[in-house]
Amino acid sequence: MNKLFTKIAALALGATMAVGVGVAVASNSREASPVFAAVSTDTWNASSGAIAAQTSGTIENGDYDWSFTRSSVVYTGFSSSCIQLGSKSGAETLTLRNSNYPGTIKSVSTECSSYSGAHTVSITVGGDTYLASTATPSWTTVSSKSGTGTSSGEIVITFNAGSRALYIKSITVQYEVASSKTDTTTTISAAGSKTTLDVTASPADTVVLTPTISYTGGTISSSVTWTSSDTSVATVS
Repeated sequence: MNKLFTKIAALALGATMAVGVGVAVASNSREASPVFAAVSTDTWNASSGAIAAQTSGTIENGDYDWSFTRSSVVYTGFSSSCIQLGSKSGAETLTLRNSNYPGTIKSVSTECSSYSGAHTVSITVGGDTYLASTATPSWTTVSSKSGTGTSSGEIVITFNAGSRALYIKSITVQYEVASSKTDTTTTISAAGSKTTLDVTASPADTVVLTPTISYTGGTISSSVTWTSSDTSVATVS
């Protein structure tokens, strides 16, 4: 009669743990490879009141709030999914800052526009230039101005004053956080009536490794399949 045995070992990576299976099995080894880096994208979309009618303040954006500084408060409005700063009565300079994004900043972009394309926009990360000063699209065209790089630290987006209104629709940041996890190896080897499971990694993240052992008529097959309960820690191949 066919039977299926599943053994689950929960442990903290960085430790060594013996798992008794109770039957002799053929040697089997699998390499568990960690996820070395993850690229994430965060987008802030303009909404009415997101930038207050004051010279400085905070733009709420979940875990990644922006701070803003305006040269003056000529006009604050919302039109065509864009925040409008300034008007025919006068233009404004705007600086946006964000030090909340972790890891390496891969790219920064902003959908923007200005009256007659008179405003310019520039982007730096950690003091390094991602986008040199360039003219914004002319209203009513709204399109993206972006820059790329491999720096980390404070993101600064500067809009220098044109002749009238500035329009901002969105800001998108792509960032990459490298994993500090090291290669993990799991090994099963025959040892009488038990097997030994050795798992090492750094830092000590917890993962459940599940071996599935099948046998027919009391004879253990040589095939042992391992799976990871948390692929963000390690994948088994």
